[in-house]
Amino acid sequence: LSKIDNINFVYKPHTRNPRVDVDKKLLDNCYNAELIPSMMLSKWADVGIVFGSSIGFQLLIDDVTIVVPSFVHTNSTIYEKYDVAITATNKEELSDYLLKSPIELSSRIDPQKIDHFIKRIIYGNQSYHGMMTSYVNEIINH
Repeated sequence: LSKIDNINFVYKPHTRNPRVDVDKKLLDNCYNAELIPSMMLSKWADVGIVFGSSIGFQLLIDDVTIVVPSFVHTNSTIYEKYDVAITATNKEELSDYLLKSPIELSSRIDPQKIDHFIKRIIYGNQSYHGMMTSYVNEIINH
């Protein structure tokens, strides 16, 4: 992917295990965003490749299309379960998706499913304000 001309491949190691053995030579043309806050990456990204990480929540909130490379692991993700991501079943399919414009790619997902996912799963069937109020009340009361 990093060798495709129109892709600026940025990766962020998982925050709980950033030192997983990775062949650094494979990442020579990639930018390691280990020190960049995930929220900033989400604002900058056109597309996110997600393996089930919670960064996908932020990407969806920021209206960034998620691609799940199902060929990398056998686990299913919440993004696939709620049909809010595009699933790539092999490397060629992943490359093909990433060569499409962000608008063309996002048109493959029903925005109502994403809205439902954000409201139900992320905000617990509340508005953002309601969810944050509940969060603050829990902190104050405990």
